[in-house]
Amino acid sequence: MTASTLALFRKNDQTTAPIIADESTRPPTPAILGLDDDKLEQYGYSQALENQGDTETFQLLINKIRTWFEEGCSRDQEDRTRSRTLVSHEASTMTDEARLLRDETIPALKGELKESEIRRQAAQADPDSVGKTVGYDPFRQRLLGSSVLIMSAWLFLFYFLAAHVAWLRNLGSELQGQNGNSVSALFETVFDLSAVLRDLAHHPANVLVCILFPGLFFTIGYVTHLLLEKRQYGWLTPALGVTMGLDFAIAYGITMKLHEARLLTGLTEIPWRFGLAFVDVNFYTVLLAGMGTYILWGLPLSFYLEERRKGEHLDNFLAACATKETSLKQEIAQQEALATRLDGQVQDKQVIITEIEAVGNPAIFSRSKLERLLDAFVAGWSKGVNALCVRQLEQLDEAKRRAEEEKRSINLAILARITSYKDALRSDGSYSSRR
Repeated sequence: MTASTLALFRKNDQTTAPIIADESTRPPTPAILGLDDDKLEQYGYSQALENQGDTETFQLLINKIRTWFEEGCSRDQEDRTRSRTLVSHEASTMTDEARLLRDETIPALKGELKESEIRRQAAQADPDSVGKTVGYDPFRQRLLGSSVLIMSAWLFLFYFLAAHVAWLRNLGSELQGQNGNSVSALFETVFDLSAVLRDLAHHPANVLVCILFPGLFFTIGYVTHLLLEKRQYGWLTPALGVTMGLDFAIAYGITMKLHEARLLTGLTEIPWRFGLAFVDVNFYTVLLAGMGTYILWGLPLSFYLEERRKGEHLDNFLAACATKETSLKQEIAQQEALATRLDGQVQDKQVIITEIEAVGNPAIFSRSKLERLLDAFVAGWSKGVNALCVRQLEQLDEAKRRAEEEKRSINLAILARITSYKDALRSDGSYSSRR
């Protein structure tokens, strides 16, 4: 900094009421922490040319730059203080949120997860601890399921063969010429699978129709179970009536076929009548065999479905616990990730606060910065004054040149007039001598 600029700066330091620059003469206003020296130098150069290097204007502009710089420093300090307060508040809020997640939310979720695991393990160890599963035994369910499966196979075979014998086979023609005189021999003939295969080869449609009868009995049995479960006892009578009617028709048909077979083989001479079915032991044997098997199949089926319902309730409970635990684990992981992300954001805020604080108070380094800015302005002003001096010297030289040219022109004019006068005198002397 030049001695004159430093003197002005020290003088302005003692000024109690600095002059505020108006908008027309205010210097360029770049950022207070990144002022452009070149702009101030250009400004000083232009002001020096505009004001013809006036010293009072120079001092006025120095005061304006100093005042503007102090105002900028004050605004910058206020902005940084406000920014630090805002960032600190955000960091504090994020810290509180992360602490709340770690101290309350995540422990509560982990406690709920532990409780669900304990309930699931207790249900696996003791199914009675779960509602609607009292008395559930997986082994009993498997045993009843196996029994139902075996008895269903037997029931299907029984009703299929019974329907086939009752309505499709001609036992009289099959047993004609045989000496079967015992009921066991006749039953062996009745339940002959080879006869079913022969009919299947010649009349497959008729044999396949017999499959509908076991399906019908199975359907009625399942419907009966549902009616008992829902306690709709009014519908039990029609269902049981249909079952009894079908059993009666099958028993009647088999008894009639057996009587005709006996008649053809000579075991009896009494022709068939409707009333003979009710005095024939075969009728009641077939009827009781069908109904007994049906009842023996229905009871295990009812017990099995009850056990299965309990097992499904237990499985649903365990599945719900597993789903809840998976959801809780995912939520815990999300909350922990959120807490970690908040910690990272808090660290970023701390870095910003550190950077703001590292800048320091502008008043601490404003003197050296202001000196640099004033140096730039004075340098520009000096260039402008030098340019004015050069311009004035050029104007003076031009004035001297014009004066010399004018003087030379005048001298030439005078010389021309003298020469003309002399010529005139010379002309007059020659004329007198001739006279």
